[in-house]
Amino acid sequence: MPKLCSSPLNDLRWVLTSPNMLSSTHELFRRVSTPSNDEINIVMKAAMQPEFAAHLEKRKSHFLGAYFEHLWLFYLKHSPRYELIASNLQVNEQGKTIGEFDIIAFDKHEQRYLHQELAIKYYLGHNQPQESETRWIGPQSVDRLDIKMGKLINQQLRLSENVAAKNVLQNLDIKQVEPQLLIKGCLFQRRQNNAPNQAYERPDYVDPEHVQATWLPFKELATELGHEQSPHDYWKVLEKPEWLAPITLKITSIDEYDIMTTEELISRLTHQQNTNGRALLISRLNKEKGKERNLGRLISTEKIFAVPHCWPLPRKPSPALQTSGVNK
Repeated sequence: MPKLCSSPLNDLRWVLTSPNMLSSTHELFRRVSTPSNDEINIVMKAAMQPEFAAHLEKRKSHFLGAYFEHLWLFYLKHSPRYELIASNLQVNEQGKTIGEFDIIAFDKHEQRYLHQELAIKYYLGHNQPQESETRWIGPQSVDRLDIKMGKLINQQLRLSENVAAKNVLQNLDIKQVEPQLLIKGCLFQRRQNNAPNQAYERPDYVDPEHVQATWLPFKELATELGHEQSPHDYWKVLEKPEWLAPITLKITSIDEYDIMTTEELISRLTHQQNTNGRALLISRLNKEKGKERNLGRLISTEKIFAVPHCWPLPRKPSPALQTSGVNK
């Protein structure tokens, strides 16, 4: 089985330094504070110890969200600013779980308790023919940014207002928490035949400096690559653990990491098109030095989502949510 290209150390640094998807000034929520350079240095030094690997091994799920959450938890544990009180703290009422606090922490700088909700999200912009607004939709057409934000703002961030949740916090000697949001990831805009990107409407709660990339249908990307045929480009279809930090790796063999040439990627895209396969997140890799197939250092220079020609796929309507001013 090919090795994964991801590095937990690089992913931790990416989690701490990459732009937040959310605006820092929106009236409906408060964004988690950006780690300072001193905090980052302290945490990265701690991550060089065996404790970091042991910490990641403790996670109960191997989903991308759980990985992202554990990286952030490691930061909270080692940052001099915070004291981590609890994570994944369930709230039960009449024998049923009605919610969960992702994180409860104490901010030593501001002298207050925090309730932090975390998410790592990737959405593709789609301009509906009958609508003026851009829809930001998950690559498998399962979720949508505006619906996710509605749930976060109207349900998850308001959990501490519930009587049962207040009782849970009181058991920790906490009378009040400030809700905060941390969402990282990427928004992908469609590009067309090397022309300038379409105009996409970004929601007002998205930070202008958020991470951006592009998407194309399988067939269009295969055609575009056929015209380019750059001998210096290599490609990697990214597995979920590889979605965070850009790839940088030294290799002794292309096959060791399942790296593809442009011709091999075109063949893979054609297969996905013919079988109506799932969307793929692909990284373009360029050699930093060396021209031979088995030498050099590869650096990620671009991420592209490739999707079926019929994307977004039709799905059953999601339950309606009041988004209280959260636009699409």
